[in-house]
Amino acid sequence: MGSADGSYTIGDLHPDTYNVIAHKQDYFPGEYPDLIAIDGNDVSGIDIALNGFIPTGIRGTVTDADTGDPIADARIIAINVNDPHMHRATLTGEDGSYELTVRPGEYLVLARAWGYPPYDYPEHVFVPEDGYIENIDFVMTAIDFGSISGQVTDPEGNSVPHAYVRARMQDGFLWRHTRTDENGEYTLGNILQGTYTVRAFKFGFEPGTYPDPVVVEEGQDVTDINIVLEPFESPFDGYINGTVTDEDSGDPIADARVLAFARSDRPHHHWIMRRTFTAEDGSYSVENIPDVPFRLFAVHPEYIGEFYDNVHHFRDATPVTPDAEGIDFALTFRTFGIRSISGTISIQGQDYLGECVIYATIDDQIVAVGVSDIDGYYTLNDLEVGTYDISVFSVYGEGDLGYPADLTFDDLSGADIMLDPTSIDDNNGLLPNTSYLNQNYPNPFNAQTMISFNIVETADVELAVFNVIGQKVAVLTDGVYQPGRYQAIWNGHDQNGKLAATGIYYYKLSIADYSETRRMTLLK
Repeated sequence: MGSADGSYTIGDLHPDTYNVIAHKQDYFPGEYPDLIAIDGNDVSGIDIALNGFIPTGIRGTVTDADTGDPIADARIIAINVNDPHMHRATLTGEDGSYELTVRPGEYLVLARAWGYPPYDYPEHVFVPEDGYIENIDFVMTAIDFGSISGQVTDPEGNSVPHAYVRARMQDGFLWRHTRTDENGEYTLGNILQGTYTVRAFKFGFEPGTYPDPVVVEEGQDVTDINIVLEPFESPFDGYINGTVTDEDSGDPIADARVLAFARSDRPHHHWIMRRTFTAEDGSYSVENIPDVPFRLFAVHPEYIGEFYDNVHHFRDATPVTPDAEGIDFALTFRTFGIRSISGTISIQGQDYLGECVIYATIDDQIVAVGVSDIDGYYTLNDLEVGTYDISVFSVYGEGDLGYPADLTFDDLSGADIMLDPTSIDDNNGLLPNTSYLNQNYPNPFNAQTMISFNIVETADVELAVFNVIGQKVAVLTDGVYQPGRYQAIWNGHDQNGKLAATGIYYYKLSIADYSETRRMTLLK
């Protein structure tokens, strides 16, 4: 350390050759131009002149448009137009003011605050070389949130407590989730104006969907969005359990999603996928599963998802056979950026139903891992500015975006991905090796439901709907089909075009000497 008059002495130096560098706040670093040789003698006169600099940046305030009140903890981001990787961020204080130190140049300045739409300053901000540019102010209009509430019950009207309920915006990628209370009741708050699909999930029940789109106007509280879950009686009693924690702190991660993937050894079933969520203490349990090897994946929006055991790709995952305990995950906290990418995932031109694992990489290094919803909609939020490769894994196949996702100046939406039907095990093809019939989705349903099935060889195929006394209500498919996967839609009408009555129906797939029947419920 130098003295008040700028002089300095560095003692106890071993004989050698040294560089001498000086640093001081508000000055550029300075270096003596020559190497200094120390051979036992004192050396003086090694003087360094430092050039001072003037701090430069942006100052302003963030306030509420209606009340004029300051908005604290708003995030202010400045992105250098000529070098977008050079960006800085800060938070507003209790008085709504901020000061952001950046180098001179041309900047995009953004404001982000909870409960307010994103706000981009309407003009580029030019930071001078001689100080701060003042009064870069943001006046933000608060969002008038709505809500969705209702109850989750079984077909007999009994409440289903602790069910997971999720609403996803149909024309966007916003979603909200919560759990039902002891009475099966729930409320989803902070709902933006829009049209939503509302679903409920609970272990021991088939997933349930509210039969109609739920329209929420600005500030509207929509009630009585009630969902009926059909009990699911599993023939299996296996389980896998463990915990999901923060890798650095060891703290539990609540509401992390855990997926389990396996190939089935049962006839007419090709693959198995189970899902669950962690409790407040980070614990999870995947239950009522068959005794076959599973590969498990854990993910949370604030962490990088991973397969067990600490790998990022399905093929590298350690298989786990029930009954297994202590299958633990320690997830790495993600760095938070300012960009997002979203899109849909499909296969062979059909809507994809099921969760997919999405990878964002830069130079083959994974920087974010997420998971889609069961309709194939995905969003990766909080990405740093940059250009990413996006790839997808699912039980149906794998795929990639096909072009670099440039998130330099803007978010990217509509980044849709078509999967190639490749195998998740040993590169075996995913053309079915046995014919089988899947459970319809959604179930129960109102307007329509989808029924998918697989054909292993060219054959005459009939898919028909029957009522509870065995009368044929509708024929959905009837003809010769090539090997492959197919989907049929039943709109709840009989063969005469009349709407069928509320109740339980059966659908039967008939192929030569093979047939399979499943149950579904029509609601009005």
